[in-house]
Amino acid sequence: MSEKTKPAPVKKPFLTGSAVDRSTPAAALAFFGGLLLIAFLNLLLTTTLAGIGGRVIGVILCVVQLGVYYLIFGYQGLSRGTAAVVRGEIQYRRRQEGKPVSEADRKLCYHPLKGFLIALLGTLPLLILAVMYAVIVRRQTYSVGALPSWVGNMRDRPDLLEPLTAYTTRVPAGFADILRIIIRTELMPLVSAVGSSNFDGLLLLERLSPVLVLLPGVAFGTGYLLGTRSRDQTHTDIREGAKKRQRRELLRKRKAAQQRQPERLN
Repeated sequence: MSEKTKPAPVKKPFLTGSAVDRSTPAAALAFFGGLLLIAFLNLLLTTTLAGIGGRVIGVILCVVQLGVYYLIFGYQGLSRGTAAVVRGEIQYRRRQEGKPVSEADRKLCYHPLKGFLIALLGTLPLLILAVMYAVIVRRQTYSVGALPSWVGNMRDRPDLLEPLTAYTTRVPAGFADILRIIIRTELMPLVSAVGSSNFDGLLLLERLSPVLVLLPGVAFGTGYLLGTRSRDQTHTDIREGAKKRQRRELLRKRKAAQQRQPERLN
């Protein structure tokens, strides 16, 4: 039995916009807000997920967490791309009907690079910080732990406290430390998957951070690109639905005609 052939997609013409339009700044700001939301969710979820069911399960859950983030950004891009194609179809019909189409409205229509540009502008603040940190990052080593409380009772014994200077000296946080907090918070699922004691792995991760912080934008831009395919599928579904209704209506009329015919006598 042959497989059912897939219906040919229905493609409707639409006007192409520009890569930048009047909505780009607001869209980029909203994308940046999404990155801030990721950092907030990382603080709430990653530590909890990493500690569930041991090391392997924790790593799997962190990877799933990242996958969910990228899917959400991809869906947002798809929604925006589809809406831009719809806008392009409307403006195309207006132009075909002889109605005026303003340049500002045309720019709002779909453009294949618009999703990537929105994401890049939204990621730019974090990208700049990631590049700066990747340049100055150094391999971390073990830090000294906290001294027990009873050591404080020996403050009047300098001869005993002198070997413990490394424990009592507080080094102020530097610029690199601040950048580390920002970057690791944004990439916390990956940091958790690598492990806090894997200093070589963390160093590689932090040097790759300029690329890693772009992944949500790649998901968003790819989703936007698929807006044309999504719209084509909608038109195809509408056409196939109309065909099914026509076939059902034709079948109903045939049955009604057969019932009206007089019954033949033998």
